[in-house]
Amino acid sequence: MASDNVIPFPSQGITLGGAVDEVGVSLSLYGDERGRALDPDEITAILGVAPTMACRRGERWRRCRPHPTGIWSLAVEPRGGADAADVALTTLLDQLPSDPAIWAGFRAQYRMRLFFFVAFKDFNRGFGLSALNIARAALIGAPMDFDLYAEDQYPPELDRILNP
Repeated sequence: MASDNVIPFPSQGITLGGAVDEVGVSLSLYGDERGRALDPDEITAILGVAPTMACRRGERWRRCRPHPTGIWSLAVEPRGGADAADVALTTLLDQLPSDPAIWAGFRAQYRMRLFFFVAFKDFNRGFGLSALNIARAALIGAPMDFDLYAEDQYPPELDRILNP
């Protein structure tokens, strides 16, 4: 996984590669865009798990403006470690049914997405996903979106190493 690509430069005091610092994952369904209002209670009943965030079209969530669509979302708290992305995805998928008919019905009625929040502080970090989790996520059929949050730290030592 991500920790397999570590390249140390001990004499220069830096290491390239390694795991990202934090990964969170969520699955969201959005309604009203394909003509069907999303009822969060109905989604909860079908999936058998309570959302971490849900609202109907026109409702406010926290202090936000009224939502233009209904939303049902289940999120996994961000976590760290070499396998953070795969563990977070496993945690999310383990809470959801694996019946293809459920997901086909949702795809026909709603817009969906699997969203990854990925944060890292150091240059050249990465993560991996297992083939099993990729297959499980593909069964849901939602696009995967990755938001990468990096601290702007390009190590100046890297220029000396790569461009002597």
